[in-house]
Amino acid sequence: MTDYSKLSCRDLVAKLRAAEAELRRIKAIGETENRRADSSSRLFTATELRHRAETQWQAQRVQTCLPLAETESQWLIHELHVHQTELELQNEELQEVNARLQQSLERYTDLYDFAPAGYFTLTDDGVTQEVNLTGAVLLGQQRSSLIGRRLGLFVAEDSQPTFNTFLDQLMMGISPGTCEVTLDLENASSRQVRFEGASIDFGMDRRCRLIAVDITRYKQMEQERRAREQQLSAFFRAVPAGMGVTVQRRFQQANDYFFQALGYRPDEIIGQSTRIVYPSDEAFERIHREIQNQIEQNGLAILETQTRCKDGQLIDIILQVAPLTLNQPESGWVFVAVDITEHKQMMETLRQVKERLELVIAGADVGLYDVNLRTGKAVVNERYLQILDYAPGEMVMTVEGWRNLIHPDDLPRVDRACEEAKKTMYFNEEYRMRHKSGNWIWVLDRGKGFDWDEHGNPWRLAGTHLDISARKHAEQTLLARETLLRTIMENSPDPIFMMDRASRLLYANPAALAVLNAFGDQPLWTQETLIGKTPLEFFGDPAVGQAILEANQQVIASGQTTRIEERITTQDATRIYLSTRSPLWDSAGQIVGLVGIAHNITEQKHGEEQRLAQLASQRDTLVQEVHHRIKNHLQGVTGLLRNRIARHPELAEDLEAVIAQICAIAHVYGLQSHRPEGRVRLDALLKTLADRATGVAPIHCALPVLKSGATVSLAREEAVPLALVINELLTNALKHNDTTRPTRPIQVALEISATEQRVVIRNGPALLTTTFDFAAGRGLGTGLELLQALLPPQGAALTFGQQGDEVVTELRLTPPVVNIEIGAGT
Repeated sequence: MTDYSKLSCRDLVAKLRAAEAELRRIKAIGETENRRADSSSRLFTATELRHRAETQWQAQRVQTCLPLAETESQWLIHELHVHQTELELQNEELQEVNARLQQSLERYTDLYDFAPAGYFTLTDDGVTQEVNLTGAVLLGQQRSSLIGRRLGLFVAEDSQPTFNTFLDQLMMGISPGTCEVTLDLENASSRQVRFEGASIDFGMDRRCRLIAVDITRYKQMEQERRAREQQLSAFFRAVPAGMGVTVQRRFQQANDYFFQALGYRPDEIIGQSTRIVYPSDEAFERIHREIQNQIEQNGLAILETQTRCKDGQLIDIILQVAPLTLNQPESGWVFVAVDITEHKQMMETLRQVKERLELVIAGADVGLYDVNLRTGKAVVNERYLQILDYAPGEMVMTVEGWRNLIHPDDLPRVDRACEEAKKTMYFNEEYRMRHKSGNWIWVLDRGKGFDWDEHGNPWRLAGTHLDISARKHAEQTLLARETLLRTIMENSPDPIFMMDRASRLLYANPAALAVLNAFGDQPLWTQETLIGKTPLEFFGDPAVGQAILEANQQVIASGQTTRIEERITTQDATRIYLSTRSPLWDSAGQIVGLVGIAHNITEQKHGEEQRLAQLASQRDTLVQEVHHRIKNHLQGVTGLLRNRIARHPELAEDLEAVIAQICAIAHVYGLQSHRPEGRVRLDALLKTLADRATGVAPIHCALPVLKSGATVSLAREEAVPLALVINELLTNALKHNDTTRPTRPIQVALEISATEQRVVIRNGPALLTTTFDFAAGRGLGTGLELLQALLPPQGAALTFGQQGDEVVTELRLTPPVVNIEIGAGT
């Protein structure tokens, strides 16, 4: 420091003026730096600097103990020392600020050049004035080569209009915000860049500063995001399930499937409470609580429930719910609802099918097996083991164990069938297996191959075992019976044959073949030529063939066994066969044909006819003799009764009635004795009784003339009662005529039709009493009461009627009282 005490006053003034000038210069620099620097690097103000210089000078003055000079000199020295101190302090401060500014320059230079964005300063015509290193790297150029070049040269052609408009607006003071363009670089792929800029005044010129950010990766990510959004949107629309978002239990979004499944329009759902799709308030609250609990525990809720459609229909769904924000479940939920109505119906159908299958398997009584041909292990059900009399767990079935149980005689055949099954994929074989008891049982094994290996062979076989021991024993018994039956049929002397429903021959034994070969002049029949022929073809006589055909059809139509005698005329004689035909039934109970056997009874029939003729002759002779003797005895009785009348005239009336009845009976036996068959014809009986009757009036009998060969007779057992009835009717007609008036002949007529015989008796003058009612049994005498007792209960009807002054009595006789085989006529 300068010792100002030794200087002259003039030198001190000069020094002072120089110090003030330097101080003013330094203060000006300090103020400029203060404007540029931040608060941490700001220089002292003039007042602060003066104060610090004064303080420091006072301290130095005390230490140096300068002697006091005259007043002006002291003031000058004081000012010089203070100014010098101020200069020194200011210099120190300037050095500190310079150091800080150098650090800031280095820091800001690094930040500018290596910032993650490019910085450009452009002139008003787009020429680059400044650019940082990041901007140069962005353009793929050296920084020095960019200075003085137009930035637009690096912009792709399709982005030029956008970039130019952006710069023009910046230069005009219009802030367009941002601009995104594509850079077309020489040695690199194109890049997407976002420019942000602002215009500045630079003297008389106008410039702009740009920030360039490489958004290529951002654009790629944005494209990927949009692609993902499109994919998610397509998935959201196309997924076959209802999807959507709810916030505060209200629908915010849903896909088309959700609307279609429930039958709502979007405007009917969006913004509405989710209660609309629940069947009840209780379900609404219960399911909400369940979703909350599951989300709190697992972050995800999955449950099965029902939802209600717009038309009120309930459908079953699987509902999966997750929060929009994992840590904020209350922010909203995203849901997926899968319609499982058809699935549940299908599961129910599968359950029913499984149940039916189990019932079928149980009903079919079959064992099941599933064999892995690679490992040789087999899985069998309980019934499979039961067939062999093993309990579950008692035996582990393998392929080798299965082969050991097969009968040695059947094993080669079974092995061949297994090899064949590798080609056909099907196994169907019957063989014997060893029972637990040591016996052999028959099984029907049916299987199918599955799951083929690389060689095309199945490595899995599944099928069933059915115990057919009973069937096999029945088949063996049936085979033995069939052999026996065939032996009998082939060696039977009687023709045996089988025919279908159309009477086509299915089988004929040798005896039948021999009989058929005896007809006509056709070539000899053989089994081959005869099968399929009908009776019309293998009988020479068409009438015989037609008769056989009709007999066959009768059996098939009625389903009953028939036995008929058939006369067949051959070239040498007529033969009589007793043919027995029975319907042939199939397993369904349908008649499919018939089986017959014909036994030659020609000689037996001839002998029987001769014997019957002889017996008939003997019987007729005996019957006629008996009837004749009965008639004679009855006539003898009437003679005795007439002798009694001669001795006792008072009994004449009663005995005459008895005699008339006995005579009527005698007439019947007399008529029977004159006919070989012992039958009584009604016309003959009526004429005989009319001729023998006596009374106050004659009897005129009008009888029809029967056609040739007509047979009209009374039943044997009804002949005597009817004779008594007719006799009583004739007696009443004679007895009850009005004797006070002229009598007329009694008219008796017999009318014969195809269905009945009618006897009509007219007598008069005569009147029926008002109390008479034959049907009710009122007003009857002893004779009419006898008539009621004698009339047959069926086939006979007796009526009395009044026609003028005549009483008309009508007796109608129908079968079985009478036999009318041929119609009658006059």
